[in-house]
Amino acid sequence: MDRLVPVHAADYLVAVTIATEVPPRPTDVFTADMIDPAIRAVCEVIHNRTADPHFPDSPVAVVLQPKAFSADCKQDYWFRAVAGSWLPRHVARCYDTWMESSVKPWTPLVRGAVYYFSPVNMNPRGAEPKWMKGLEEVVFPAVSNWYFRWFR
Repeated sequence: MDRLVPVHAADYLVAVTIATEVPPRPTDVFTADMIDPAIRAVCEVIHNRTADPHFPDSPVAVVLQPKAFSADCKQDYWFRAVAGSWLPRHVARCYDTWMESSVKPWTPLVRGAVYYFSPVNMNPRGAEPKWMKGLEEVVFPAVSNWYFRWFR
């Protein structure tokens, strides 16, 4: 990563997780306009989990929880991202957004959401996870609910 500022290792691990959760470029159902709002929303979910007593109290512990983030389940590219060999500009973009979210308050995007999933990445495509039963869905129109759905 071509950076002139030092990178804190814990924050870098969080940024790698965000980067591997959010597509770095448009797909068939994810537009370029959704990238930044999705990055911010995933940052917000990590902060929300850190503040929730049902989750670990540090962002690194939150992102490293088993099966909490699909990026950790698909470790091949997550490990490459940690090593700096998977889309370093996208990781840097996520790192900068994570750092910004950690120092100045934002207007909430996904208002209290602590869960999300991507219907297009489910098997079969469009399936819903069992954990969402009984949770309240948070509407976030900046990102298609066919790509990400948010819950609290």
